[in-house]
Amino acid sequence: MAYNDVNSVEYKRMKAKIEYAINMALRSKELAGFVKYVMFKATEGSVVAGGSVICIHEAGELYEAETAEHLKVIMGHAAEDEASPVYRLKVLNISTSEEPNARAEKLVAEIEESHKHARTLTCFHKGRKYKPGETIDMTYAECVCVDGEWECNDGPGMCGIFGKGMVETFDERMIQINGSCTFKLAADCTHARDFAIFSKENYLCTPNEKRKVRSLRVEFVGNYIRIGPDDIYVNDVRVTSDYTDDSIGVSVHDLTSKFRITIGTIGVIEWDKDLTFDIKINSKYEGSTCGVCGNDNGDKNDDNHWKQYAENCHHDEGCMESDHFKMVQVYDKTCLDLQKVSFPEFYSDVCSNLKGALIKACLTCEKDIIEECMHMSNIDCIRHHQKKCVNIEMSHYFKTCFSMVFGGVSKRDVRSLRVKEAIESINIWEMTIDDINDKLSQPELWE
Repeated sequence: MAYNDVNSVEYKRMKAKIEYAINMALRSKELAGFVKYVMFKATEGSVVAGGSVICIHEAGELYEAETAEHLKVIMGHAAEDEASPVYRLKVLNISTSEEPNARAEKLVAEIEESHKHARTLTCFHKGRKYKPGETIDMTYAECVCVDGEWECNDGPGMCGIFGKGMVETFDERMIQINGSCTFKLAADCTHARDFAIFSKENYLCTPNEKRKVRSLRVEFVGNYIRIGPDDIYVNDVRVTSDYTDDSIGVSVHDLTSKFRITIGTIGVIEWDKDLTFDIKINSKYEGSTCGVCGNDNGDKNDDNHWKQYAENCHHDEGCMESDHFKMVQVYDKTCLDLQKVSFPEFYSDVCSNLKGALIKACLTCEKDIIEECMHMSNIDCIRHHQKKCVNIEMSHYFKTCFSMVFGGVSKRDVRSLRVKEAIESINIWEMTIDDINDKLSQPELWE
């Protein structure tokens, strides 16, 4: 049986669905009985995830008679893995044989009744009909036919560090870190200690410029990757273009404007070849990370303890005081141009507060230009930094506003992923605001 082979595609897909389901259940803190009943029903052949019951399928057909056995095999393996939510349930003494409470019984019954109807609903893509449970690979994600609609996996959670020291945590809280130090951004804080990611922050000073410098170091199972400030090193190998090392599960892709570094089952880091790093961690670590990026538990209110993750702080040598001068606008876009962005169409009020917060952050970024460019005559430096401040402001607006409109990391529909693909095709540095608005307001994106 494919489900007895831990390396099979069938096993991995079903395990991912089970863990997604249980993570969703764990977040429903008021429904402890419901969580227990989810586990009880899982051993009988179904798992509750975000309001849907996931059933096993093979070649597009449902095989419920075998489902319970498959689930038991996969959950048995997962219960021994400390990184698995199944293990965390075991630690929390949530049994797989709990008797259901009345509320849980009713909820599951309603969901299962809905699911019985959904099994008859098919999906369509480019004129072809797909059965429930069948999948297709689209440009932006793998999509599964569920309830007559395509449900697409948008991937893992993301933390970003950019600018002088701004961090957007996994749970989408914006915080500012300070100091020329090494910061632990994200790490696996279970006993497994699968990985740790550190950011080294400092300044490089000359008589004409005080330049912010940032590099990341990723440590995993006896290996390391250093990213930036100028190069990428995988262990002792300098990487300047596309690179793959299958023995440690690492690949590097040069996408012209940025590098994408994939690290085995841990996740992906994207680097814009300057100060911006986007860290995407595999969903199996959800709720079990620590560091400046937070614990990825869905609660942004506990993501402000960054000082405890600073070490090796130092004074930067050779840095001089800048002249006192009034800065002029050199770059052709300003921080206030974000107000002219019409995205998101039909949801104009959703991101209005975000616009205000990012405009404020952009203006703060511009205040730092005097310190960084030192002299009023240093026009090229001023233009470069103004351009960078606006680019950071707008790129984070599109990413975060998209999540606010379409929901956080979860299953997405095809429309939302069309919008996401359009956002990723925008060149903020080269396109005008009118060009950006035209690109993101096309009717076919929002149908």
